[in-house]
Amino acid sequence: WYHSFKVIVIERRLEMKKITGFLLAVAFVFAVGFISADNTYAAGDKDNGIKVMVNGQYIMQSKALGYAQVIDDRVMVPYRSLLHALGAKDGDIKYDAKSKAVNAVIGDKTVGFGVGGDDVYIKDAKGNTKKEEMDVPAFADRRVNRTYVSARFISEAFGYNVGWSGEYKTVTILDIDKVLPQLGNPDKDFSLLVKAANISSIRDAGKAYESTGDFTINGLFNNFADPIPVEKDGKKVGKLKINGTGNVVSRVKGTDMTGEFTAKIKFEQTDVNEKSPDAEIMKEMKKYFDLFSDAKFEYKFDVKTGIMYIHSETLDKFFNMMANDFGDTQKVENNNTWYKINVSDMYSEQGVDYQNLMLNTMNGTNLTAKDFIKLVMTGGSEEEMIPMTIAELKEVYNAVKAVMGDSSFKVSEEGGNKVYTLDIDQESIIKNFVKQGSINNVDIAKLKKSLAKAPEINGKVKFIESNSGQGISTNFNLKIVDKEKSTFKMNFEGSKTMQKGDLDFDNDMAKFNMKFSSNMKEYAGTLDMKIPQGAKVVDLDKPDSNE
Repeated sequence: WYHSFKVIVIERRLEMKKITGFLLAVAFVFAVGFISADNTYAAGDKDNGIKVMVNGQYIMQSKALGYAQVIDDRVMVPYRSLLHALGAKDGDIKYDAKSKAVNAVIGDKTVGFGVGGDDVYIKDAKGNTKKEEMDVPAFADRRVNRTYVSARFISEAFGYNVGWSGEYKTVTILDIDKVLPQLGNPDKDFSLLVKAANISSIRDAGKAYESTGDFTINGLFNNFADPIPVEKDGKKVGKLKINGTGNVVSRVKGTDMTGEFTAKIKFEQTDVNEKSPDAEIMKEMKKYFDLFSDAKFEYKFDVKTGIMYIHSETLDKFFNMMANDFGDTQKVENNNTWYKINVSDMYSEQGVDYQNLMLNTMNGTNLTAKDFIKLVMTGGSEEEMIPMTIAELKEVYNAVKAVMGDSSFKVSEEGGNKVYTLDIDQESIIKNFVKQGSINNVDIAKLKKSLAKAPEINGKVKFIESNSGQGISTNFNLKIVDKEKSTFKMNFEGSKTMQKGDLDFDNDMAKFNMKFSSNMKEYAGTLDMKIPQGAKVVDLDKPDSNE
């Protein structure tokens, strides 16, 4: 919740990107469920049926060319077949038989590796080279006389999006920039979403700004089994109540950010069976929760590198408790300790290109329609990317256009300003699909039947624009109720200098509410990004190391 709130309060445009990304993901779900694909995804070879698709086309596999193999949960493919599919010509691929080294050039990047080695060298257009390590080394398969490399690792080294579908046993590799011109014109088709998302793009990279925000949270978690299992009459029925408030102050200039975060959060256990063997565990964990009754954090964040340093007595106490209780953590004896963490890596593990989003925001770069479509083409998650041909990708694009393209907005006037409204519900979705007309393979009757079984979705996006084309404000609300009566609600209101909203979810496991608000203005002071002299730095990614 802390990282989510920090993003909401500090970077208002980032929140709009998340909202729009969610809408795109909704459209993607509707689209792929009703596309009538002609392709058969059954195993097409005599080996293991693993396939590799690059920009909508399958890589040819045969006994002569070599089949894809799975080694230590990595799909390995002949490197020449892969590099050719990614766009390399014969002259772009060099192999040194003596050193067994391969170098390949695609666009402005050069990637080099050695057969049998782990190291890969990646050189960009500016001549900067970085070394990375493959988890499965390249190897030569003498049965087919081919050298194999990791399809994911090499493709990502060249900047491609890579996903895996267990259902279709297919690696999907996408270069959005190459595919997008074949699908449509996103700048024209999604201009209103872009305007709404960029409502708060007032930041000048040469100026400093200060944001102040606050939040409240209230929650009740039933059957709370992790990390504090509670048993009563043979069932886990522990309840965890959370109530609290917090404040954030952040200052930003260019790619530098500093700030303070405070929170007063109370955790309370209820329905405790004192005779349960887990009761003692609960008592031990309570002292950790109590640390957040008066928590304070100070941070310095270099967005360009993704590195954040945090100073907090709360964290000092937390790690000292861990050291006393478990003995696997060093004690913190210096009250001038700063904790180092790579925020970009943390979000990347969740499939979010946080660093790029933040850099664009802080440099005053407006979000583009292409950014929206990238979310859709990867399905919102690369962990289960459905393989699709160009024709099928175009159907998805048209489905997204039908659900939230410019033609799906209603236009009116309010106080002399233009008002654009997008309704998000089953009836509106069906109407927009019919109105679009270019989604040739969508069966409307089947769509209606499937939507009746899907979670109930109701929401609205309202964007107000002055007659001069200047964005004034954005309002967003959404409610989702599934068949088990689990409910998720979100309300958001934002302008150039203000943002507020609330989140709710309610199901058999938990009830939770969070309210937040923030304001931004220019900052006349200077940002101190230096770690204090004499401070001890603990790298949380490498807890046993000190700087």
